[in-house]
Amino acid sequence: MADILNCRVGQLHFQYLGVPISTKHLTVDDLREVNLKVQKRLPMWQGQILSSGGKSILIQSSLSSVPNYCMGMYKLQDDIHKKFDTDRANFFWHGQGDKRKYHMVKWGELARPKEMGGLGFTETRTMNVCLLSKWIFRIESDEDSLVMEMIRNKYLKGKGFFFSRASGGSQFWRGLHAIKKDFLRDACYKVGNGRKISLWNMPWNGETTLSVRFPNLFRICRNPMQSVAEAVENNVL
Repeated sequence: MADILNCRVGQLHFQYLGVPISTKHLTVDDLREVNLKVQKRLPMWQGQILSSGGKSILIQSSLSSVPNYCMGMYKLQDDIHKKFDTDRANFFWHGQGDKRKYHMVKWGELARPKEMGGLGFTETRTMNVCLLSKWIFRIESDEDSLVMEMIRNKYLKGKGFFFSRASGGSQFWRGLHAIKKDFLRDACYKVGNGRKISLWNMPWNGETTLSVRFPNLFRICRNPMQSVAEAVENNVL
């Protein structure tokens, strides 16, 4: 096929648009390139000459373009996020010459919104969840695109995302399942025909799921993964 298409034979893993692609699980070391890119955008010599306001602008601009694409594909390990925090904190508190200032405030306080007393720095863990949540929204909506068609055919088999399983899926797919509870916390669904809505495992009226509200009933139900449509059609729980 390479000869027919006049392409050279590559090998995994490789980088595509800055995102590592592999058939195997990507470790912290495999994803460390994202940290290195942020470090290159936050050189310490600039920390010696910039004001606190200038440092804040550079920190935000570096994060707006460097790691977001990768965070939109994978749920990054906590070690990666900790390195983001450390690099940005060191840059922000760096003094004149080789002198380093003490970190007077924890990074978590600086990352608070300005109206809550922080400096509004991006909290990468939250951003990671938000970017992956957009995929779940696209999958559950009626978006008609080649990417969504491929994902639905591979993983959903005619059902909704919350009927699927993480096991056997790619690292991207397992990342979506890792943040699905965060998505459900603020998601609002219209029941419609009920085929994409889980009777027991979706929150109703902005509250908790029926499996949590009625644990004794959930314990004896015949099919804990059934949809609303199946419950109505079969008239059984």
